[in-house]
Order: sequence, then structure tokens, then C-alpha cells
Amino acid sequence: MNSITAGILPTSLNLPITLTPNYVESPESSPIQYYSSEEEPDVDYLCPKCTNPRINDRWCKHCESKRLSEEFQNWTSNNEILDEFIRDTQRNATKNQDYLVWIDYDKLEGITYLDRGGFSDVYYGVWVDGPERKFVKDEGGNWILQAKTPVALKCLHNSEKLTLEFLNELKAYYKCRKGSVLRCYGITQHKTTKNYILVMKFASEGDLRHFLSHYNSTLTWGSKLRMLKDIALGLEEIHSMKLIHRDFHSGNILHTKLSDGTIRTFVTDLGLCRPVNQTLKNISEKRDVYGVMPYIAPEILRRTHDYSVSSDIYSFGMIMWEILHGKPPFNDVPHDVYLAIRICEGLRPKIEKKGVPKWYISLMIKCWDKDPLKRPDTFEVRKIIANSYLKERHCDDVNTTNIPHQVRKVKRLSRISSHPQAVFTSRLLNYSNLPQPRDVPDISEYSSCFSSNCEEQDVEDNKIKKIEESEEFKYVTRAFDETLSFEDDLDVLANKDANKRKISSNQEIKN
Repeated sequence: MNSITAGILPTSLNLPITLTPNYVESPESSPIQYYSSEEEPDVDYLCPKCTNPRINDRWCKHCESKRLSEEFQNWTSNNEILDEFIRDTQRNATKNQDYLVWIDYDKLEGITYLDRGGFSDVYYGVWVDGPERKFVKDEGGNWILQAKTPVALKCLHNSEKLTLEFLNELKAYYKCRKGSVLRCYGITQHKTTKNYILVMKFASEGDLRHFLSHYNSTLTWGSKLRMLKDIALGLEEIHSMKLIHRDFHSGNILHTKLSDGTIRTFVTDLGLCRPVNQTLKNISEKRDVYGVMPYIAPEILRRTHDYSVSSDIYSFGMIMWEILHGKPPFNDVPHDVYLAIRICEGLRPKIEKKGVPKWYISLMIKCWDKDPLKRPDTFEVRKIIANSYLKERHCDDVNTTNIPHQVRKVKRLSRISSHPQAVFTSRLLNYSNLPQPRDVPDISEYSSCFSSNCEEQDVEDNKIKKIEESEEFKYVTRAFDETLSFEDDLDVLANKDANKRKISSNQEIKN
């Protein structure tokens, strides 16, 4: 089935969490100093070739733009619009590696299949003359500078004919290239299938879902907050460019290890969740729903609203839950029409509240509010998380009694097994006649904060116990019981007449 010839995967790779030997990042990736256009540039910032001021200490826009332009005749994507887009990024680059390139497919080696997404296949490969540099020993024992760069290759299904709208969105994706959005180096094309391939920065530690299942036992509360802070920053960058992700889930959040050993978190696949040859106009007209069900907002599942920044925020709330609990939401139940109905009726994953900061649960509940207008924006979300991270990043010290109870509890869990009908890849989810979204019980006031006082904790636990014993809370937060029929489950809060109407509606959906 592979549309790209398989190669040999480096021995250090361990799927699905892919690991490669650490490589030294190029000097160009180090912080760059800028000067104000109103200031007289230092002589060191004058280009020795043309004497024009450099934008920074390594980049003369005049000379570099000329150099790149002279190479235009030496490559083509066989798509004039795509060619012009790539050229434009090079003409307007303000620093090294600040542009896209067309990559000759022959410059990729060791290509190996990694995973299949909803609308693309992902491969590992090595770009033989890529931007990353590292020193290695040759056969004679001499140190040489090698340009081989590990990359992820996202082969887009049915992409041999790209639409203008898709190319425009790819351009917008490029504008989000800094910060916490995963970098795209350039584009290539498979020789046989002619499918276009995005050449991305390789995330050595895999996606968030697999990262949590493998490394959750070593994650501290501070590291989880730092991870969440990066994710919030990435989503804020996307929204600041007037873009919507549309498929925001833990499979589209990646981790990579930097040369100093630190782990960075990146958002990827914004706006690319739909088939490449399917335009946004067609999707909006039909209100097709693509994605992973537990992360999709109820108004999107009902197909009454278009994707929005608010639907991305709903997905973020589910990611908060996943990071807290170390497993995907609703991973133990089938992702079918019944789950879609219950999500619209107010079902949310049950929260393990003991020892978790009140602000965390409160923000999470606000993010998955049934009303899109009541959900916070990304600026508010990122600000709350960043401020809380500064205050609580050291609360996970092993010598303190303030370690979150839930973090300790999750650390004892082994890898989470999911229901065979729980689908965590993007797919078409078009359901009809789903019920109106219902309110979720506000339990934020019963959420316990960090406390080393056992008596205070007991008071909080009693409050939590009372609310959990209420019929409404049991209905909204319990997981599916496969031994119960759907009709019996609806009897919890509704009277007999209401049940008849709901059952009749559900029978129509089945038919």
C-alpha cells in the first residue's frame, strides 16, 4: 500500500514513539539580534558584498534574495502557482531558513512508512542536504560537517492536482511557521503517484497521545503545564493569523527533543484535515464534519455551525483533560452515533478532581461549554495557563506534600488500552438529527485546590461526593455501560413521554 519506497529505519527509532540520535542544531537556529530601522546600524551589520544594511547579523536581504532568485530556473514543482508561492517566500525571507524550498525527491533517502492519517500517509526520511548540521566522523576518523536532516514526509492523498484554495491555505500555514507551530521545510512530489509531499521538521518524540502513553510515569505537574502552555501558544498563533485548525486533537500535537535534551511541543496539521481536493466552500455548503469525535464540539457534530475558533477551544478543553488523565477522552467506548448523541446532550469525560488546581478544572469546563460564545478565546486561555505555570511549575518537587493527587495516580497506570471501536484518526462524521446541546453541570466550585491541610481536603472531598451523588452529575459524567440499552440510559433524567420522543428520534438516526 505504500506509495513511497520503504527504506531502513534507523535502529534508534522505536515506533510509535519515534526516536533518533540527537543532532546538533545549525548555528542559524540560534537566537538572532535585530536593530531598529531608525537606528544607525553597526558596521558589523553592513553586508561586505553590497554594503547594504543586513536585517540581522547573518542575512542580507538584497544579496540572498538575488542568490535565491538565480536558482529559480533550476527547479520546478510543475505547478506554476505553487512555484510562485515558493519563490515569494524566498524573495521576502528575513533570515536564514525563513523560506520554503522545492526539494528534489532524489535528495530524500531512507524513506520508511510510519503511520496513516485520515487524509495522508506519514513517512520518516533523511534530507541529504537539509538545513540541520552536525559533526560526524568519516571512515578515516576525521570530523566532517554533515547536512543530513531527519524529516517527516506527509504524503497527501489525491493531491496530484492541488486546488487554488488549498495553496492559499498552505500559504497561510507558512505564515504560522514560528513559535509553537511545527516547521515546514518545503514541498516535494512523488515520482510515480505525483502526490505532493510536505517535508516537515521530524518530531522525534511522537504525538501527544503516544507520548503520554509511554512517558506519563515520568511527567511532573510542571512538565505537563509547560506542555499545555506550548500548545496554547501554538493555537493562539494560528488564531492570530485568522485561521482555524478544524482538527485539533492529540494526534496533531507533536514533541521533539532539542540538542540540549529539552522537549518542545508543537502544533501541526492546521487546516489540512480535509481531503486536499475538497474545497472549504464545498465543505461549508454541505457542513461535512471531519475529525476525531471526542474532540469535536457539539455544534459541529450537529452540523448547525461552521468550524470556528470556539470549536478549536472546545478541542483544547479535551486536550487539557487528556494531559491531566494521561489517556484520550472517551477511549473506552465506541465512537459511534450514540456517543455523538450523548456529547450533544452534555456528556463530558469524568474529571478526577482530587488534588487538581481549581483554576485548571474551571478553565477546562469553560472550554467545553455547550455555548460557543461562552468559551474563552486563545489569548485568555494562554494567559491563564502561562501565569499558573509560573506559580505552580515547582509544585511537583518530590519532597513536597503538594504533588497533585491525580498526577501520582496516573503515574501508576500502565499503557491505556482503548475500545476497538474508538477511532482516533480523522474521518467523515456526518450524522443527522442530533439533539440540542445541553448544559454541563458546573462543578468548578467543588474542585479541590492544592492543599497540604488534610482537614481542608476532607471538606473538599465531601463537597465532591455530594455533587457526584446527584442524578444529574451521574448522567452527564459516567462512562458508557455496555450492558445497558440506550433506551434505559435515557430514563435517568427524563420522564416517560420525553423518552418516547428521544427514542423515536434515535430510531430515525439508525434508519
